[in-house]
Amino acid sequence: MRGLGSLFQRRKDGVRFPTWWIKYSHRGRIHRESSGTTDRRHAERFLKRRIAEVGADRLGVRAFAGPQSERFTVAQMLDDYAVAFREKRGLADLPPWMRTRVPHLVEFLGDERAFRVDSTHIEAYKNWRRERSSRLLAVATINRELQILRAAFNHAIKRTRKIYSAPYIQLADESGNVRRVFFGTTDFEQAIKHLPGEFQDFARFAFWTGMRKGGVAALRWADVNRRERTLLLRPEDDKAGHGVPLKLPPYLWTIIERRWTARVVPTPDGPRMSEWIFHRRGFQAVFKSFDRHWKKALERAGIPAGKQGYIFHDLRRTAVRNMRHARVPTDVIMKVAGMRTESIFHRYNIVDERDIEEALEMTVQYVDSMREPRKILPLTE
Repeated sequence: MRGLGSLFQRRKDGVRFPTWWIKYSHRGRIHRESSGTTDRRHAERFLKRRIAEVGADRLGVRAFAGPQSERFTVAQMLDDYAVAFREKRGLADLPPWMRTRVPHLVEFLGDERAFRVDSTHIEAYKNWRRERSSRLLAVATINRELQILRAAFNHAIKRTRKIYSAPYIQLADESGNVRRVFFGTTDFEQAIKHLPGEFQDFARFAFWTGMRKGGVAALRWADVNRRERTLLLRPEDDKAGHGVPLKLPPYLWTIIERRWTARVVPTPDGPRMSEWIFHRRGFQAVFKSFDRHWKKALERAGIPAGKQGYIFHDLRRTAVRNMRHARVPTDVIMKVAGMRTESIFHRYNIVDERDIEEALEMTVQYVDSMREPRKILPLTE
């Protein structure tokens, strides 16, 4: 077996153990593993199989698995990625948008060996998610779940090195899945009149900042500097994972001051202060409770609600468009709204008829400004 690998028996305190072990090299790393047998001939055959697998990997025929990868499941891979995700961002728990998506991946792919997952498994997962859902599942929902799976594979390859290859994960086209619904200021003000008082400022803050519903609900008084009139978006509350201090303009600061006066909550044991800026009876705004009131408010204002009408997340798209029309720089919009990449910004930066009209007007004005008066030269005698 010279040049290909070797066999050996482990020793301890001068005692040789009967089980044969094999040693071989792959991509510059030495691998040692038990053959599980005391028969040297069986151990040699096991070593030859490993050497053949290494050769197939070198030729690109089949990715090398190895002893560690053969036992490494998708569920374990997702757990490793979740731990790394929390540690990198200093989180005590996974954010809600990730907690709701990982269980679907674990349920369908969790028991699979990670190195065996291929495009067939990915397509089967897509079909399973569509069939399992009782409603029409958005293309973007499945794409976000697969993006988590892809990130977990990359982490296992680059960081933990428990596998050496990942399947090709093709995401579905979302170009036809873009919502083009915006809130007009008049419609928005009509709607929030029908919200309970504690939810009106909640909606106003989202309308002007473009923050996600979860980000607004997670704001605490510990994030507020009343002397500087700033609001800190903590990394654990910001989906992008970056803390951003916001200097609030007078209108938004008026909302904060109004919430400051409402921070004291009466209880049977006496008054106490709520830690949440936007609270209901001292507790963090409950999403389901808010969603129910939001839907009723739209109906009472005569505004269509639901996926065919208006949803709360449309406020985020509206805020991005309003800031862009106000000539706010793209990087500033991304910071305020908590967008990490420009691709996310472009998903919300929808071009509408007003943009096209303004573009044509600006083009006409530019061309007119470049015109020079025609010069008339007299004819010579």
